[in-house]
Amino acid sequence: PEEIAEKHPFGLKSYEPAVNHKWLGDYGAGNITDDTYLTIATLVALLEEGLNMKAMAECHVIAHNNNTVGWGRTTRTAIGLLAKGHNWHQ
Repeated sequence: PEEIAEKHPFGLKSYEPAVNHKWLGDYGAGNITDDTYLTIATLVALLEEGLNMKAMAECHVIAHNNNTVGWGRTTRTAIGLLAKGHNWHQ
């Protein structure tokens, strides 16, 4: 909070781009992050198929194909394997 207050003494009134961010690099203002993409993938699968892990894996592959900015190495690797046809329980 102190760093934000120092950089933006009058508060944040709009979305700010990520600049030299540790995981996002230079990421445009208002873009959603990996957390949001993965949450949406989970919710879509749950709403469409209930607690169906195959559907969950398929929705995560779709998210992976759309954007992987900010995704951790383990998540990218795991979903990359799903995209190549590996079964979700492996």
